[in-house]
Amino acid sequence: VRPLLTALLVISLGTANMAAAQAPEELKKLTTLCQAGTMWGCSLLGVKYHTGVGVTQDVTKAVELYRQACDEKYAAACFNLGAMHELGKGVQQSVADAGLFYGKACDLNSERGCQDYARLKTPKK
Repeated sequence: VRPLLTALLVISLGTANMAAAQAPEELKKLTTLCQAGTMWGCSLLGVKYHTGVGVTQDVTKAVELYRQACDEKYAAACFNLGAMHELGKGVQQSVADAGLFYGKACDLNSERGCQDYARLKTPKK
């Protein structure tokens, strides 16, 4: 049993080290894509800054990237921007603004955007 656990640990550490080594390269690619106008690149870069995966967490930068992609009609970014406004992450908390961004995501065919838009617009009992 012990050799198996050791082997699994070595594999896990190797995988983690490989992922860490790939993080700067992935960040560079996403930055290049975003600068070239590829909105899914901006949105994914926003997720990285939002979560702090592969970069130092910076929710203000995440909001900027989500806004850039949302302005160019990228639904996932609009949805994420709605969530940031609803929770007050990187922006002043505003249910009204959250509804606007969820609505925009919904208009861009985001099912989750439609669900959260409807949730915010449903009167509380």
